[in-house]
Amino acid sequence: IEMVEGKDRPKERPKPDTDKHGPTCDLLLRLCKTMFQSGKVVILDSGFCVLQGLIELRKVGVFASAVIKKRRYWPKYVPGKTIDDKMKNEELGATNSVKGKLDDYSYDIFCMKDKDWVMKLMSTYGGLTDHPSHPAARRVFKNNQGVYTNKFFKYKQPFANHYLYRHAVDDHNHLRHAIPSIESTWVTHRWPTRVFTFLLAISEVNAYKAYIYFKSGEAPDLKDMTLNQFRRKLAMSLIHNEYLITEEEATRSSKRRKRGRNEILHELSSAPPHAKKFEGTKWNLTAASKYQQYVCKHPGCSIRTRNFCRCNPGHWMCKSCFPLHIMREVTSESGSD
Repeated sequence: IEMVEGKDRPKERPKPDTDKHGPTCDLLLRLCKTMFQSGKVVILDSGFCVLQGLIELRKVGVFASAVIKKRRYWPKYVPGKTIDDKMKNEELGATNSVKGKLDDYSYDIFCMKDKDWVMKLMSTYGGLTDHPSHPAARRVFKNNQGVYTNKFFKYKQPFANHYLYRHAVDDHNHLRHAIPSIESTWVTHRWPTRVFTFLLAISEVNAYKAYIYFKSGEAPDLKDMTLNQFRRKLAMSLIHNEYLITEEEATRSSKRRKRGRNEILHELSSAPPHAKKFEGTKWNLTAASKYQQYVCKHPGCSIRTRNFCRCNPGHWMCKSCFPLHIMREVTSESGSD
């Protein structure tokens, strides 16, 4: 996707390059970048009806087809008026094509006589062959006596694919706005929050469509799963996520260990009789005086004491400096968290 940020776009971000082939062509190339060299077909609406854009996609291994519509003028390289004049007296469903080349790449303008108009597609793939699985199209006509009659015909390949896949974005938006939708329930007037809810909503629908696509082969019943059913399944999976549970248990265990150290290790104690110093795991009890005192090792303190904190036996500490020691240790542990 590509968001239209307008005035909210950060000035530090570089602007997209639109100088190579024009804004529409370059936008089309950016949106299809992940499909380069895949040989896939992209079905486009009339907003991307720029022949140069289809040719540029063809250069990078992506085929495309776009429906042709006249705005003020016909799109460049499209003889729309000539096609309409030639096809106006043809039978319903009759087709024809105009072949051309641009930058040494071939393209076709396919045209089909419909009920009251001539449908036109510019395409870099396909031909005027019947689509093997597309059902017959129906049109209803009213004769001079007021009787309605049905006429049936088969779509050729480019037109069949257009009608099969043109609603993909509309179907996605329909699911995204299905009640209860994230965007409608999260009431906000802040643009960043609106963008976030939009991204969250399309991610949900993408996950739903991907789940149906990849899992339906294993369980055919999944094709009938609704979005709300998927939402419940997704919510339960997130609540009982084994990765999150493992991570949470590790965090709790770490907190219990830290809490244990805070309660046990930071405790002011007195040295045993005749204590001289602490060596490794035991006291050296060779002091001449039974209750020998030593200078507190806290910076700037000269009080003599025989107390120490249990976090560091042998490091002499008076009662006045012990609270300062606790504050320093707690602060350092909070910073490490």
